Amino acid sequence: MFQKGMPLTLRARITFVSVLSLFLLMATPGVRVRADPPNPPAAPTNLRMTLPANGSQVPPGSWIAANKVQFHFHVTASIGTLTPQIELASPENGFTGQPSASGPRVSTGGQATVTSGGLADGTRYVWQARVVDNRGTPSDWVAFNTGAGPANDFGVDLTPPQRPVIASPSNPDQTTWYNTRAVRFTWSARDTGSGIKGYTFVLEQHAHVILPGSLTSQTSLNLNNLSDGTWFLALRAEDKVGNWSPTATYRVQLDRQPPQVTWLSPRRFSFNPYRGSTTVRFSVTKTASVRLRLYRVGSTRMVSTFSFQRLAAGAATSLSWSGRDGHGHIVPRGFYFFSVRAIDRASNIGRYTVGAIDVSPDRGVRAATGQLLYPTGGKLIIVSLAREELYAYDGTRLVLETPVTTGNPNLPTPAGSYTIMAKYHPFEFISPWPEGSQYYYPPSLSQYAMLFRDGGYFLHDAPWRSAFGAGTDGAGQPGTNYGGTHGCINIPPSPTFFLWNWAPVGTNVQVM
Repeated sequence: MFQKGMPLTLRARITFVSVLSLFLLMATPGVRVRADPPNPPAAPTNLRMTLPANGSQVPPGSWIAANKVQFHFHVTASIGTLTPQIELASPENGFTGQPSASGPRVSTGGQATVTSGGLADGTRYVWQARVVDNRGTPSDWVAFNTGAGPANDFGVDLTPPQRPVIASPSNPDQTTWYNTRAVRFTWSARDTGSGIKGYTFVLEQHAHVILPGSLTSQTSLNLNNLSDGTWFLALRAEDKVGNWSPTATYRVQLDRQPPQVTWLSPRRFSFNPYRGSTTVRFSVTKTASVRLRLYRVGSTRMVSTFSFQRLAAGAATSLSWSGRDGHGHIVPRGFYFFSVRAIDRASNIGRYTVGAIDVSPDRGVRAATGQLLYPTGGKLIIVSLAREELYAYDGTRLVLETPVTTGNPNLPTPAGSYTIMAKYHPFEFISPWPEGSQYYYPPSLSQYAMLFRDGGYFLHDAPWRSAFGAGTDGAGQPGTNYGGTHGCINIPPSPTFFLWNWAPVGTNVQVM
């Protein structure tokens, strides 16, 4: 409009005319003057995120274990100051164009920062940035993620993974003992946020909480060399932002040693079912259930079976057998044995053959005094107080019968079952009563004496006596022909000599 060299007065006139013309146009009805809007500020560039705690960069699409994030971007300020703003939204709902947070004003071009806290755990976010100048004019919104990367810009994960779930296909019940050689564990963990990064575990013989350790991505474990006992697999999971789960524990109980049976009865013994039952004893080295099957040597047919549940380790167990089969019949003569199976808590099985029972089913024969005698009964001396008679049997065979003299009524021979405890040849009897006592006797020599009861009770010959048998145990002076004895059993010389040689120590003596 103005030209170089134009006079100032002319310039002033032109300016005045121009302003006046503009005023007249604006005042004229029906005439509008259009004003151009102000130019918006430049949109932000170089958007990025960091964590306030340590300033570390947050990569696009990652999860963070924090509820506060700093948003950074570059701005260009041409006139006045700029206010940086960001909008946070969920990927599902999208942006609304309304700012979520603002940062400090920027007076010159450079870095703008907006801090946003209170972020919700388990939530994914997208964000965009803009600036607003001091006239209130906003720039265009610029999204952090342009669509080339993950659907979410970042997510917040403050919750640890759930406690892992451990299983064992080889040992599925933690309360049961197993005899497995190969132990297998499997596990998994669930995380609703960033996901599982890996696991750490230890295998020990006591349960405890473990500390975070080195990670592995494996989800199973196979072991072939565990010793017997109780083992615990302790395991934790870590998610991708460093949250650790609680410790999960799985117990495995291993026992691979079969129970052993210890036979406590004689390895071999004779048994006559007609004399009553026989009892055998055994024990197990560990708690186990035991089954014993009885067989006759040379036969595969089972005679009888006996079962015992959960016998305690080391405790003696007794088994009584009547000598009869499962139908109640006396078994035939022969050797019998037990086939034993012992099974413990872990299903370990021990199999054994024990016992050797020589069964001789011989019926009894009545002795002269009424007792039942059996061929396998061994040697037995019977003294009848009523008959004043002695009988010696070898099984059912009578080998000696002789009259005897037993105790005076005031010094009776005690009835009962005894055994020969000692044998003497010769033996001198010394009176336990003092001289002057009605029972005193002078030192008396016997050739053969057999002690059968404590207190000085003997079977012996009596050279001072010439009468034996019924009526010799009267109430007269003890030691005389018809006054009985001082409690011993007097035997004629020849039978005494026979008994002393025939009956060993331990021979049964019945006084009745």
